[in-house]
Amino acid sequence: MRIHQVCTALGLSMAFAAGPLAQAADFPERPVTIVVPYAPGGPTDTAGRILAQGLQEETGATFIVENAPGAGATVGAGRVSRAAPDGYTILWGGKSTHAIAPHLRPDLQYDAFKSFEPIALVGSQPYIVTVRTDAPYQSVRDLVEKAKASPGELNYSSPGIGSAPHLATELVLVETGSDVRHIPYKGGSPAMMAVLSGEVDFYLDTPTLPKAQAEGGKARLLAVTSEERLADLPDVPTMKESGYDELTMKTWFGLFAPAGTPDEIVNWLNEKVNTVMAKPNVAKQLTAAGFDVEPMSVEQYTDFIKSENQRWGEIIEKAQVTLD
Repeated sequence: MRIHQVCTALGLSMAFAAGPLAQAADFPERPVTIVVPYAPGGPTDTAGRILAQGLQEETGATFIVENAPGAGATVGAGRVSRAAPDGYTILWGGKSTHAIAPHLRPDLQYDAFKSFEPIALVGSQPYIVTVRTDAPYQSVRDLVEKAKASPGELNYSSPGIGSAPHLATELVLVETGSDVRHIPYKGGSPAMMAVLSGEVDFYLDTPTLPKAQAEGGKARLLAVTSEERLADLPDVPTMKESGYDELTMKTWFGLFAPAGTPDEIVNWLNEKVNTVMAKPNVAKQLTAAGFDVEPMSVEQYTDFIKSENQRWGEIIEKAQVTLD
């Protein structure tokens, strides 16, 4: 009887130990849902769908994009944090969910690090300083000099308090010592229209909207926050070239799984994401959507998230940004 009990216990122990491995070997057996915590139709949603399609073609499995916008992308993030840790519900998160919201929202329903397993960085986008075509500013330095000469007279738009463009602009103001008023709008399109109509003086946003308005002759692009000039905007200088070395920054997006998801599944997803992003047709689509493709290992991505969380926490504290 004792031998039988010992064998049974060993068998159960081996079964439990093999559980995650077996689960990873069989994954995915049903559709995987990628929760995009933004409204459908924008470049962020588009990039998520490009990746989902690429993963579907690469693996033969079904990857579904589900939009869950609200509260600065934290509604969708919170939902994924509470999902079963089996790899079938993952988050299209990023700077807003993991580097900004933790420092601005005391009622956040998740912990940026304890509630998730980082999977893979997908891509990033720089910001472009945009003014209307008839504005008197030909460079960022012109804009900064005006702001310093007339404190509180200029204003800028953003897609909302606590949004990534809002915090990016606050970093510009802190580093340049400029006093400019913030006027939040409900979304990127209204924020851009505020510039074009003359309601505000400038706007920082990712390339899609500024580029389209510049091509239509309605906006002037003063500088981009990337390390190097953008290939499709070769005449737009970087902030570093404009004399502001500390203003290289970007917004970024990647995948996260609920905490406790087996390492085997996380690593499998990381490998598949990086394989998909290396495909010329996928990279071309992401580039067209305004993204720089940046493959990373799970470890590299984890370290990157930590550094971004620390950097933007310091910026929020220094700029005294609140949601009030």
